[in-house]
Amino acid sequence: MKAACGLCCAPLAWYQAVGQVLSALGGRRCIVGPCMWASAGADGDVFGVVGTRVDDFLSLGGESARWLEVGKKLQDTFRLTPWETGRF
Repeated sequence: MKAACGLCCAPLAWYQAVGQVLSALGGRRCIVGPCMWASAGADGDVFGVVGTRVDDFLSLGGESARWLEVGKKLQDTFRLTPWETGRF
């Protein structure tokens, strides 16, 4: 059974879908914020963080090829609008 927008199970289904995709991309759910995932290299250095709230994403990361790949896969998977970039 699939969740549809407006149903009580839709937010949980969205949260689980996002979690599965970010985990598959190597993200680890943050202990202090279960709606945040950190991406780190084999050396343990974090190269990006994604936070979610309902259907919004906030991503923090540099210009490394690995981080750009995570962003592209997120955009392709969820058909997101172009991301705003710059200093906020």
